[in-house]
Amino acid sequence: MHLNIIGEVPMMFFVPECSESARMKQLIEAHGGLLVEQHECLTFQIKPDHCKLKQRDFYEGSLYGEGWIQEYVEAHCKLADKMQAGGSKMMVQKDEHFIQNIGPEKSKKLNISKKKKLTIVEGLKLFEIINSNHKYNLKKHKFWESIAEQKFLPERSPDQLKNFWRQYENYTAEQWLVTAIHMRLEYSFSLKSIPNRNFLATFKQRYRNEFQRIQSQNEDAPMLPDFEEQ
Repeated sequence: MHLNIIGEVPMMFFVPECSESARMKQLIEAHGGLLVEQHECLTFQIKPDHCKLKQRDFYEGSLYGEGWIQEYVEAHCKLADKMQAGGSKMMVQKDEHFIQNIGPEKSKKLNISKKKKLTIVEGLKLFEIINSNHKYNLKKHKFWESIAEQKFLPERSPDQLKNFWRQYENYTAEQWLVTAIHMRLEYSFSLKSIPNRNFLATFKQRYRNEFQRIQSQNEDAPMLPDFEEQ
């Protein structure tokens, strides 16, 4: 999973506002996860057990039961395991708590502009898709239509996804991440900064030449300050 380039980052969950949302927030964040305000790329929608919620309370995509969180906490809380994005210990339990796929009818819509730049999370997800498919498929518009329909990147159009591939097809995920950091792209719609305190300094040192090369392409551009870290 290409998000592992960033190292340890928390899993993100969406829980609708309800009588149980404060309890779920406390439970999730006490074990290293994050509760975010909307469902986006690489977040998971959770339905609390004791809330009466309808389809319109959720976004299009997969819905999982609270038992997924509870089972993980009961099994791993004593081991100090955190809910990390891409963490295999938690992901293996996911399908056991699948409830349903929420369809587009009456579901919530992600509140983003069509001109909104792709986030770091979205870009790394796209590199995962790109690197696991043959170039022959990547050239087809139908391929990108299929990716858009599967809501890996909610509310992104096939054209947006294919244009990203065309622009960065000769990049590695790490090279693109250098560019993304230089451009000050947001980590996600819910988080502006990469939620890993130790990542940026190490990454900038490792790819120092690449950062210098980007800066030298526009000598008049001021040096960008570091991202504010959380």
